Amino acid sequence: MARAPDFRPFAYGYSGRLLTSTEADEVFCCDGDDEAPYFIHAMDGTVRGVRNVAAGVLAVDETGALILLEVSTGKLAWRTELGVTPLALAATESGRWAVVHDRGVLYGRGPEQEGSVDLPGATAAVFRDDDTLGLLGETGQLEICDLRSSRQTTVELGVGCDSIAWSALGWWLVAAEGGVYRIAADGSNPIRFLKWSGGAVSSICASQAGGLCAFVTEGQYVVIFGVVRDINCGTIVYIERTAYELEFGPDAMLGIGIGLGDGNKIDLSRSGMVSRTDPPPDRPRNRWALKVAHDPEEVARALKLERAYRAGQIRFEGNEMIIVDSPEPAPAPASQAPQPNPVEPEASGGGWIWVLLGIAIVIGVGLLWWLG
Repeated sequence: MARAPDFRPFAYGYSGRLLTSTEADEVFCCDGDDEAPYFIHAMDGTVRGVRNVAAGVLAVDETGALILLEVSTGKLAWRTELGVTPLALAATESGRWAVVHDRGVLYGRGPEQEGSVDLPGATAAVFRDDDTLGLLGETGQLEICDLRSSRQTTVELGVGCDSIAWSALGWWLVAAEGGVYRIAADGSNPIRFLKWSGGAVSSICASQAGGLCAFVTEGQYVVIFGVVRDINCGTIVYIERTAYELEFGPDAMLGIGIGLGDGNKIDLSRSGMVSRTDPPPDRPRNRWALKVAHDPEEVARALKLERAYRAGQIRFEGNEMIIVDSPEPAPAPASQAPQPNPVEPEASGGGWIWVLLGIAIVIGVGLLWWLG
């Protein structure tokens, strides 16, 4: 969730039912399984956020109109006017929502606003569950809000921050200057567990079980890494398009929004498993190229650590990872993820994937796909 004026919101979600892309004032909704188009809906202003929930598609635009669209028809289920200029939208599967604006966040359920939290310079928010919200400020302030009791816990990171995710392993993940911070659920023990010397980090998201995370850097690179340890799982490179917002679907499925109503769905557990959203029949079919250079073996290693952490076989003291019942602590590795390198595809693995026509062939060491 970024503040950039050309931001194109995108939604996938752990249920995997829908892929929702945007462009300007339009919301494009596709089936999450076969990527076939459902509907296009035009809002009053530029779309600032979309989220797929059990009841349909939530969307908010720059005028402050928050709506719910029915998936089967694309019709408006309800609409409410918030009276703010939104920057981002967060929501739970059950439909509880939070709309970020530059002075804080409004939250509610259905067409009813239930409350607000003040935070000047707010940039992003994410739900831990229906009753707990993480609200992020651009100067590095994280407010952990219990929406039932209105109790707040403040964490000061002291660096510029862009976006936030919740890992089901029990951590808040914050994309910030110089890397990614990992913070315990109660706000304790904030550490920069992933150092990053490349471009700005944005649009961070976490997988359903919490063991994988992904972010965008320099607009064209999507970087995937492990959450228990900072295992570099690889990079997805867009050649002539911009990666805007990411959201995981079921398991290791990653959705990527690239504007113009387009998006990709990538199975990180396998090589070369890439799908694209289909436009409605009356809309142009855009073409784009991407290089998928993630490593399914490294993804599997990150997921193995996820399972070990859940089973209590791993614990942490600060940034030190300890193998339970091991005679000696196992220190966490140096937190330096390799930087993306799109220049030498043979050296970095993966293959160039061209979204064009609809078949796949192997050329040299790469897998060349035509998916149009």
